[in-house]
Amino acid sequence: MSSNTTWLSSSATSIFSTASDIFSDQASIATTNSSASRSSVLSHLEAPSKQEALGLRRPLKPPIHDPKRGLWNDTLRVIPCGENHQSTDWQGSFASCSICGFTPWHALMINSRRMTVDEFVAAMSLLDRSSIKMNDYAGNSPMHFLMAAGVKFVYFSHLANRHESTTDQNVFGQNPLHVLNPQDLGDDLVYLLKWFKSRTTPPGLLLTQRDIYARTPLHTLLQHPFPRTHYPRILEVFPFMEHQLLCFNIIGKSVVHMMNMTSLKLRRESESDYLKIQDGISDIEQLLADFVVSGGDGPRYSFSDIARGARGETWFGFFNCRICNHTNKHSNSYLDQMKCACANGRDRNAPDETGLTPAHAIITKERSNQGQDETPAQTAELFRILIPPGDPTLREALHVLDPEGHTLVHNIAVRGLDEILQYVLELETPARRVAMVNACSIGVDGVESSVYECVIQAITELNERIRGNNQFMDEELRKFLLNKATRLKMCIKILAAAGAVTRPSVTKRWRING
Repeated sequence: MSSNTTWLSSSATSIFSTASDIFSDQASIATTNSSASRSSVLSHLEAPSKQEALGLRRPLKPPIHDPKRGLWNDTLRVIPCGENHQSTDWQGSFASCSICGFTPWHALMINSRRMTVDEFVAAMSLLDRSSIKMNDYAGNSPMHFLMAAGVKFVYFSHLANRHESTTDQNVFGQNPLHVLNPQDLGDDLVYLLKWFKSRTTPPGLLLTQRDIYARTPLHTLLQHPFPRTHYPRILEVFPFMEHQLLCFNIIGKSVVHMMNMTSLKLRRESESDYLKIQDGISDIEQLLADFVVSGGDGPRYSFSDIARGARGETWFGFFNCRICNHTNKHSNSYLDQMKCACANGRDRNAPDETGLTPAHAIITKERSNQGQDETPAQTAELFRILIPPGDPTLREALHVLDPEGHTLVHNIAVRGLDEILQYVLELETPARRVAMVNACSIGVDGVESSVYECVIQAITELNERIRGNNQFMDEELRKFLLNKATRLKMCIKILAAAGAVTRPSVTKRWRING
């Protein structure tokens, strides 16, 4: 969903309450074309790792499932089903959870650290003979669960050689690398990252994708403690490494801030882990300082500035573009600036220091064109430039939340931007559309509401405003409000056609598979 062009619950918890758990004060493998090529690529995995010497291995602990928050081992997000599966035996008689889609495949993967490699391979052989589904309802593959288990490299080798494990993002935007627990990998961590780096087109896509909280796998991986010698080796694997380190999450926190908060929490259990992350912070800060001194860019004029109404630098009829640094090469219109930002490889999905992504900023910020308020059609034109059709790697930008925890579909629909709403939904697959239109978030009143409910409320408030001021209202304003009411009603029709309901169930909100 991010690309080289981007860079070069009903009873369940709401989207944002989950985000708060992550950010407040804290911090498949796609197989190669043949089994022969897979063996050559992964042959080095059989070599013994140095994790014992590096002191990375943690004491064996059982996996932890929080069925109310929908979390495995505090990292992997699943549908919050209310039933605790952490003691579920992969050899049990159950087929799958009817709400979250947890199956014996997932039980095997999440418990694999307690098994020998031979036991793990034998268990997969047994499951291969069954018809049990491999992906859960949130879109998590066995590779997601194995990543969260904290196992050695050889386990990934055997899974990859037997199955074309998906590397797709789940409904929460997590690809398997977002939930990687590196505790048993040792030196093999770098090899694993390099292997994944080459598995997608464009290469490195999996290492740059953002989850719904705008975190890349680099952001999440750096929340783990590493020996100091590991940091430079890890960082050099990631594309656009300096840019990723400078990027914010959806509440405007940098990776250094997240690392610091995580280290403070870990300090309660391990002074050594605290010091390791603090060493990593020092090295990253020095790296970024050197990057700036050597002429590297810090935060740059980009989509979010344009979305907020910036026009660049103009004097005495000359316009100097702050993106391409040319004078009068194009106009200072929002449209021309957007095109220039795309042509010069600005990041189409990076939040600014307030946590707003370009997509959210285009939708939520007001702009004027030649002294007139921007029309919905003009906003739609800007949005299509930012996220054009035909590039599925840009879909992740449709799912990142805003700082209040609202989805992009929510922000579009409550503003009556029916043309953009239809366009955004058509960009996604049918199963993901249902989840998009049934997302819920908490409003300023503290009440959790669905997108459909919020649009109905917006129509009600607009009608009350029109009726209450009908006799004294300016005619032009009256026409504007009536037009907006019409567009809001059109949004209701579009939402309903995509499967939206007033009070969606947990599965309606999160299910994208099976």
